[in-house]
Amino acid sequence: MVRSRETNLGNFVADIMASVTRADVVLINSGTFRSDGVHSCGNFRLHDLMAILPINDCVVTIVVTGKQLLEALENGVSLVPKYEGRFPQVSGVTFGFNPGAPPGSRIVRDTLMVQGNPLDPTREYTMATKAYVARGKMATCLSKCRILTDPDSGPLLSTVVRNHVMNAYKLIEYERNHACKISVSTDGKRVTSDGVTFDPGEAFKDMSEVEEPISAIQRSMKPVMHDNTDVRDVTKRCLLHVPTFISVEGNAIPDNGGVTSQRLAVLRRRALDGEHDNNTLLKERTDDPTQVKWQVLPLLEARIFHCEDAVLTE
Repeated sequence: MVRSRETNLGNFVADIMASVTRADVVLINSGTFRSDGVHSCGNFRLHDLMAILPINDCVVTIVVTGKQLLEALENGVSLVPKYEGRFPQVSGVTFGFNPGAPPGSRIVRDTLMVQGNPLDPTREYTMATKAYVARGKMATCLSKCRILTDPDSGPLLSTVVRNHVMNAYKLIEYERNHACKISVSTDGKRVTSDGVTFDPGEAFKDMSEVEEPISAIQRSMKPVMHDNTDVRDVTKRCLLHVPTFISVEGNAIPDNGGVTSQRLAVLRRRALDGEHDNNTLLKERTDDPTQVKWQVLPLLEARIFHCEDAVLTE
């Protein structure tokens, strides 16, 4: 299933990558996920993680133009309905595509949004992905993109996911032990306890591990130096890996806005018809998006959905 459609697991891993890198978009290939089965709710153990992500994939950040992003996404859906490892799992980008259209022109352009805004073909976006994808193995156009972080020094994807899960569960444990309500801001950058700014480190004081999970990475993401690199720019990019939590912004179905947003919301909700339990949770998350549990409870959001050619603008 992961190689033909949006999945909770794909959303979860992509969102974690977005939280660690703070990139505009995340794009990974579905072939990243190697486990053959459905992962039910419950304890998430190291055995589960290694079954899902057994390959040592490094997380990197690159710069893509809107045109390159579109080309990569088109390549990702080009062989549907075949189960192909190139099928994309994403964060920060949503789109509809027509699987019956010719390969290369399947994405319905009016539905393609980045961080809730229409894709700009000429704009540059930061993208988090795997070194494998950045080298053009999923779409050759990505091999031409400027690399912001060294593919050989980035954190392992499995480590990033492991540490995020440990971070979230430590906050949940702290909330339970101290009978308080922990809230994570919708952008994932701030944690509060009953409305008071909270230092996440407080939840990890009893950690016995040498490397606390709050560090969120295995090793620093080193920027790639260019001859014309501004030192101030390097400093800024060195901070790309500062740990934060998952943001619920940029992927959620819009509740208001102009005619285009409203029509797109209708298409995305229609794509989720029949997902009763999922939609109930989506409604709960919309009502209170700051609950810690959303950090470990990924949902389907129709980030990628089937649709016929449609004009969303009047």
